[in-house]
Amino acid sequence: MEKPLKKISFDNCTIRPSEDAAYIFCNVFKSRLYTLKLVDFLPSINNWLKAYAEVDGSALKQLNVAIKASELQTIDKTSLFKCFKNQGREFCLLFDVKNVTDVMAVEQSLKLLFDGYFNREIKNHAFRKYVCVAFNFKSAEYGPYGKEFKYYYVLRKECVKHAPRVGTPEIPFGFFE
Repeated sequence: MEKPLKKISFDNCTIRPSEDAAYIFCNVFKSRLYTLKLVDFLPSINNWLKAYAEVDGSALKQLNVAIKASELQTIDKTSLFKCFKNQGREFCLLFDVKNVTDVMAVEQSLKLLFDGYFNREIKNHAFRKYVCVAFNFKSAEYGPYGKEFKYYYVLRKECVKHAPRVGTPEIPFGFFE
């Protein structure tokens, strides 16, 4: 039996060929990788999201992505939704947003990205898959250390596909005699 990998981190790197690298990686490690961390990376986040949306049987429990605030607008919301929906019940997607210069611009980007398929929650509820977006904003208003913002998103109920409930069969009279 193959041992599962605990974590792989790609920090400040490019994997070539960029178009297929994420898909190949996801397929090779789909049943063995629990945590993937991406920091200053290529291929783009959209390639990773599309790849994990298409891979069946992924063991991934955490996808941790450090992304620049300016790149939030480039994320394809459909790929994000499909990727998230395709993962297991214990999955969490963490976005660590860097280089925040305008809180309102980040808020607007998050609204555009998550409004269609997700609900924003104040805090995380255990035993539920979720997306967490965190960023720190430094300004004179918030003091020398700034203020940390953290938002949680869960799929809207209408986006969660539930198996239809099966009715209880009738047992014919005298069946147990």
